[in-house]
Amino acid sequence: MGEIDGEIYREEVRRLLVATQCGGPGQLAVVKGLLKKGISTEVKDKEHGRTPLLWAAWAGREQMVDLLLRNGANVNVKDKSGQTPLLLAAWTGQETLLHKLLGAGAQVDSGNDGGRTPLSMAAGLGHKNILATLIEANAGVNYTDECDRAPLSWAAGAGHLEIVQMLLKAGARVDSEDYCGQTPLSWAVKHLDIVILLVGNKANVTSKDINERTPLLWAAVGGCHEVVDLLISEMHVEVNCADKNGRTPLSWAAELGHEAIIARLLEEDVEVDAADDWKRTPLSWAAGEGHKAIVQKLVDRKAAIDAKDSIYGWTPLWWAVKKGHEAVVELLLQSGAGVEAKDGRRKQDTNCATLLWWAVGNGHKAIVKWLLENRGHFNTKNNLGQTPLWWAAGMGNEDMMNLLLGTHDVNAADYHGQTPLWWAVGNGHLAAVDLLTRRGAQVNVEDRYGQSPLTWAAGKGFEEITKFLLRRKPDVNLKDQYGYTALWWAAASGNESVVRLLLQRGANINSKNKYGQTPLWWAAGKGYEAIVKLLLKKGARADAKDRKGQTPLWWAKKNRHEAVVELLEKRLRRPRKSTFPFLLGQSHGGEHELATSMDGLERVA
Repeated sequence: MGEIDGEIYREEVRRLLVATQCGGPGQLAVVKGLLKKGISTEVKDKEHGRTPLLWAAWAGREQMVDLLLRNGANVNVKDKSGQTPLLLAAWTGQETLLHKLLGAGAQVDSGNDGGRTPLSMAAGLGHKNILATLIEANAGVNYTDECDRAPLSWAAGAGHLEIVQMLLKAGARVDSEDYCGQTPLSWAVKHLDIVILLVGNKANVTSKDINERTPLLWAAVGGCHEVVDLLISEMHVEVNCADKNGRTPLSWAAELGHEAIIARLLEEDVEVDAADDWKRTPLSWAAGEGHKAIVQKLVDRKAAIDAKDSIYGWTPLWWAVKKGHEAVVELLLQSGAGVEAKDGRRKQDTNCATLLWWAVGNGHKAIVKWLLENRGHFNTKNNLGQTPLWWAAGMGNEDMMNLLLGTHDVNAADYHGQTPLWWAVGNGHLAAVDLLTRRGAQVNVEDRYGQSPLTWAAGKGFEEITKFLLRRKPDVNLKDQYGYTALWWAAASGNESVVRLLLQRGANINSKNKYGQTPLWWAAGKGYEAIVKLLLKKGARADAKDRKGQTPLWWAKKNRHEAVVELLEKRLRRPRKSTFPFLLGQSHGGEHELATSMDGLERVA
């Protein structure tokens, strides 16, 4: 009988399934009563698809199993995962129950959906008595699951020595391969006693899986020093064997920090500079992972200290610097590693930075100090013309800046004409700005676009930095190549407090850019009511027209800023005190198509 969905039996079915799991006093009577009512032994729960017999087997309820079997329960029924009562008994180590089920006709080699048979499950879990019973019942010792793993593979990988002995005695194939080509020996590398047993049974010590890894490679990866020694000393395996990516045992042990294995391999005729498919050597891997002791051993064996990989063109020192391994950096520098190389990746990806540049960028103060002591290209620039000081200033890292200021030109400009001061300003680092100016950074200087540090501070709304710069008396009305002043940028960006500061320092309120637009023009277009009100109060011309003849009012209306429109109309209705005609002869020509908002213009930086 299949799964019951009817209302009549629902409660009885639930009670039956619960009772078969519980096994408490009186539960046998409950089950007997339900079976007498006609509830089938083959009903299943919805979640797992298990019958009463499956649940009883899982819970180890021997008397309940007897009762269900006497009432005709299917001994070979499967749940949603394909598990039979026999497999569940093997899984949970229920020896007596296993005998009952076998006696009732359970199929000994019936596997679950993953292909695991009761014997495979017992082997992997170390259930020795269960395994012996199944072998006696003629269970297949070489049946494989969906991953082609045989019981011997499961037992060897789990370290169950007695199980491995039993399986080998029962005829298990010592070199059975799973779907990845791994043999029981490869799975057993963390268990020396099992390795010895398998080798004694003539396991292939040079077998390769689909990644071309041998047992020695697996032992090196797993950090199994004694197994590595056994394979080398007694089985005389090739120590320079490589997997499909060119990784040797020395390479893997170097990356993973297995110092004892490194020492053992170095006793052999090992290729200390064996490079993998990415041209990374064991020293490169050890340095990149910060394994100082291994780096020392490899350096002592004259490993190529400046070997470059093919991925980034990085040397071992590069890897150590990039990952911040201070002790390894110090060791490599003391051993003569070169500090002059640039990042070998594509220029658009890395800007061709130097070691010092990267150490600064990653905030590794101790490494920066060591590089400076080893003449790590003090003022070397990347392909954008930026020095390490430029980067430190942009991050606002004062400690790093103090280290660099003794060796770096504080006014060295990049290819945009911007000095470290620009980037300290642009990122809002007031303390860094103060430090740079105290060390001689020029404040009133233009980049290639005509912008100054004050322009940047104003446009970004950094009030305190703007105050700081204004105290150094920069040209407050300096125009960039498009005619924008600091006031224009502050107004267009909605920075009211900065606008007020600039006006107090004499900023030209009606200054026009190359398109004839005033600060009021853009503040109105963006709807900055407070700034519009401030500019009008300080004398901004509400009727000023740009080269297309458009006024601030026109832009405010176009962008539907009603409050600003009201302010401008109110100002325009007021009688003029002066009769002097405004902007006589102003041109309305020009081919420039103006943007409708500040978002349409990108600052050049």
